Amino acid sequence: MRAAAATGYCTLGAWAALLLGSPVVAQTPQLPKMPGWVLKANVFQPLARGYHLEAEKLWRAHPRTSLGLTAQWYRGAVTGLTVRREVQPGERVRGVGAELLPRLYFPGPDAQLQSGFYLAAGPHVQHFRLHFQEYGWVEQARPDELPILVYSPLPYVETITRYGASVLAGYQGPLELGPLMLDFYAGIGWRQSRFHSALPGSRYRTSILDYGAQGVYFPVGFKLGIRL
Repeated sequence: MRAAAATGYCTLGAWAALLLGSPVVAQTPQLPKMPGWVLKANVFQPLARGYHLEAEKLWRAHPRTSLGLTAQWYRGAVTGLTVRREVQPGERVRGVGAELLPRLYFPGPDAQLQSGFYLAAGPHVQHFRLHFQEYGWVEQARPDELPILVYSPLPYVETITRYGASVLAGYQGPLELGPLMLDFYAGIGWRQSRFHSALPGSRYRTSILDYGAQGVYFPVGFKLGIRL
């Protein structure tokens, strides 16, 4: 009788566990959600009429690595920061670009994910369209008279496609202002550029910061972002 009663209690307990849910499973603590995204804006590029926004995604299978994709827009008046010559009042730039940047972090013992010293390397590409004026001879019609040649400014457009790759070393870490992140970097890179213009040469290869610059360059700057 006692054995039968014990068996009955066990059966009732099993049915109760199925109906009400296992308390062991219900009380299992959930692992904290790993942060996965950091959105950052380049602070220096607006000085060159560039607006760069990077989305960095953590690779969860390897938490020391991440992949960043930067969307780039260029729009505004050309400034003396990029060209080493006199800038015309109506000289303007428009452009788009992208950069792919895998990262490998070397975090400290108590560092957060996507924080610490890192190495990064990846390709980039940009396309620019620049509007400017250049003096030249133009035929000007006159009423009831023969046309004459006038030396005056003429509108021109130069298009530039630039591509290359860079290697960076930097440090990314959180600020004391909520989820804000700061990213410092410096490195070395190589880029090539092609231009199309009605003029024989490019107007935008005057410095290492110019839109048509090519060869070795040294990217340096910092980004301000937020962890999601």
